[in-house]
Amino acid sequence: MATIKIPDYSKIVELTPRFWKEEIGGKIKFRIKDDARLGKFQNNTKGHHYLSRQYMKYKSNNFRSLRNTGQRLKAFKGRSIESNNTAYVDMIATGDTLNGLRPIAADKTSVTMSYLSKDSMKIIGNRKLGRDLVGLSKENIKWVKEKILEQIRKNLRDINFNGQINIEVNKNI
Repeated sequence: MATIKIPDYSKIVELTPRFWKEEIGGKIKFRIKDDARLGKFQNNTKGHHYLSRQYMKYKSNNFRSLRNTGQRLKAFKGRSIESNNTAYVDMIATGDTLNGLRPIAADKTSVTMSYLSKDSMKIIGNRKLGRDLVGLSKENIKWVKEKILEQIRKNLRDINFNGQINIEVNKNI
């Protein structure tokens, strides 16, 4: 009598904490920064403008004194400036806020991302102005769904599944 080994089909939809932390959290932070660089925010808004003309002057001048001294403003001395764009809000001057976004926890169902606590007031203040860096845009949610489906396809290959599975993703999520 032959023994038939039945694959563990529960592995098909298994998503590990490593998947969530590295494949989702480790990569979504770059997508969020790329969005911000284009002036797109995670609440699906874009094209915001700076409220302060003075800030715009300093940013476009790489935060150097406007008195032709060439000296950087005290808060920016010794720091590199990543963006001097003032055509629209990109949330990138030194890049510190968005570079501080990182995955801090993951389990089998999700990843928790966090900014550095020193940037919390900047994030909250900009959120009140409709410039949201928290959450995910529709485009980034779609990207996460695709990554999950890719992982499920990989899991199917790993157990040598040859059948057909139809997966319907709720479009409202």
